[in-house]
Amino acid sequence: MLARHLVLVLATVEAWEASSRGRRALPSRMAHRAWPVAASAAVDSLQDVLRAAGLDEPQVEAVWERRPPGKLPGVVRQTALLEWLQRELSGEPVLHSYLCLRKAPQLMLKAGALEQLQESLDVIREEMSQLTSRQLSFLVAHSPELLLVPAPQLRENATWLGATIGLGEAARAEVLAAAPKLLVAKRAAVLKNLAWLESQLDLVRVRVRVRVRVRVRVRVRVRVGLG
Repeated sequence: MLARHLVLVLATVEAWEASSRGRRALPSRMAHRAWPVAASAAVDSLQDVLRAAGLDEPQVEAVWERRPPGKLPGVVRQTALLEWLQRELSGEPVLHSYLCLRKAPQLMLKAGALEQLQESLDVIREEMSQLTSRQLSFLVAHSPELLLVPAPQLRENATWLGATIGLGEAARAEVLAAAPKLLVAKRAAVLKNLAWLESQLDLVRVRVRVRVRVRVRVRVRVRVGLG
C-alpha cells in the first residue's frame, strides 16, 4: 500500500511539473472556442489552415516552426485533423488543438489517419474513465504524444504497467491519470524507477524501526531512573 502511495505521489509531481511547463510556454493570447474551419475563407497553406481554425499569429508561428520536415498531408487533411482535435477536446478546443500540434508536431503527419488517432484516443478514455471530458482534454493536450501510439500498444502498455506495479484497474487508472506519460515510457526505465522506489521504501522502514527502538529504550531508561 505504501509503495502504491509513493508511485502516486511521484506521478502527481511529474504531471504537475509537465503541465506547469506547458502553461509557461503559452503565448499571451488564447482563443477559447472552436472555429468552423471548413467554413472559413479559402486556405492555401498550413498557416492558412491554422488561422482558419482560430489560432492567433504567435500560435501559428509556433506550430509552423515545429512542423516535421518533408512533405505533409495536404490542406484538406490538415483541416480535417484540426476539426477532429477541436471536436474531441472539449473546454478550450482551440487552445487544446494548438497545444497538441505544438507539443507533438508529428500529428500533422497523421492527418490522413484520423481513424487510428480516434482508436488511440478511445483507449486513453477507457484507461482513464474516471476523468471528466474537460480533464481528459487537458491531459491529452499536455501529453499529445499518446495519440501517436497505436491503440493495441497503449492497451498492452497499460496492462503491463498495472501488472508490474501490482495495481488493480481502478488504481491503475489513478496512476495513469496522474502520470499519463507512463504509457509511453520505456519499460526498462519504469523497472529502474520501481527498484529505486523499493530501495527508498526499505530505507524508510529501517529508519522507522530504529526510531521506534530508540524511543522505547529512552522511555525504559526514564522509567528506571524515576523508579
